[in-house]
Amino acid sequence: MKDSQLKKLLSNRVIGRHAVGRSVYFRVSAEGSGFWIFRYTLNGKRREITIGRYGKRADCIGLDEAHDRAAKARIDVRQGKDPALTNPYTAIRAFETLDSVFDEWIAIKAQHIQTPSIPTRIYKKELKPALGDRNPNDITPHELLKVLQKITQSGRPTISNDALSIARQIFDHAMIMGLCERNPASCLREMHAGGKEESRTRALGVTELEKVFRVLRTNKDRFTRDNYIAFCLLLTLGVRKRELIEAKWEEFDLELGIWSLPATRNKSKKAFRVAIPNQVRPMLNELKVKSYDSEYLFPSRRSGKYGHISSSTLNHALAKLFGKQCSKGFRPEINVMAKEDIEHFTIHDLRRSCRTLLASINVPPHVAERVLNHSQGRIIETYDKHDYIEERRSAQESLTDLLLTSAKM
Repeated sequence: MKDSQLKKLLSNRVIGRHAVGRSVYFRVSAEGSGFWIFRYTLNGKRREITIGRYGKRADCIGLDEAHDRAAKARIDVRQGKDPALTNPYTAIRAFETLDSVFDEWIAIKAQHIQTPSIPTRIYKKELKPALGDRNPNDITPHELLKVLQKITQSGRPTISNDALSIARQIFDHAMIMGLCERNPASCLREMHAGGKEESRTRALGVTELEKVFRVLRTNKDRFTRDNYIAFCLLLTLGVRKRELIEAKWEEFDLELGIWSLPATRNKSKKAFRVAIPNQVRPMLNELKVKSYDSEYLFPSRRSGKYGHISSSTLNHALAKLFGKQCSKGFRPEINVMAKEDIEHFTIHDLRRSCRTLLASINVPPHVAERVLNHSQGRIIETYDKHDYIEERRSAQESLTDLLLTSAKM
């Protein structure tokens, strides 16, 4: 591997380990730094150490010196010595930190899941501050338990359970790499984190939605017009939040009233045509004007990693109406929903509400399920290839009429 190739890997942030020969690897971290790794087997166990940093600083080394250090370490291994004990590179602890294990794990995980940003966000916010710079072999179950309990006590049991699942997978990967001999998360269960989670059952009816829409319209300072339109689209289209906020204009044919949702962006991993009710097309036209030259329906409102709004934008906006603020916790005096006797609900509950409302206007179950793009089971999906788009359009237009007339959407 040439120096120009190393620089290209760094500039493109190709996170992970890249073989350069004779058990030497070039690791690119999530922060865009380069490190030299030497892998070896001692006493039947696979191990690795960081033998240097790549760059222009005085303490950094190039490919030739990395091979020289690896050669010295190889001699130690042949003599039965652990090169980790004599490793000349001390800027990073021998045996990787949990941060570096995460970097490699998420690079592999990203190839198999649609939203690697979710475990990345949870790790960096919840696990990294307390454990990120630690040697994975030194982290105890009790230390991990304290991190999980802190999350739970902050009122986020679901995140606590997610953090436990992510930690378990990261430590499993560390074991595979030979960096630790046991998984401190393996003895922890849901009861040690957020506890058993009950499936949500919250669904909003027409009468309640009329009050909700009134609150949304009269609190434009906390729930913007763009958020309002997104709220309406989630109710009438039945799509998932992520599918909507990441939607691009190139996927829409507003004349035909069709949204071609690509397989790469929906849970079923199959291309899906969403029927657009005639009544909501003016909302989409409004978004088109407001988005200017952006490729997204909901462009990012600040400079960031993505061109569209954050996945938490709608959640936070709705939470504020219930008096929940990230920096100040719960403030009952600004809970405008409670003043209208509206029980707490989340953005995800809108999808359940859509399905429930479809049932209330006698939409056949097989049509209602296809509106939500739910799996129909192997046999039905094998033999019934009709996509029911006109049936779905009729059902969604009836639902939209109900929301416009009765709920005053």
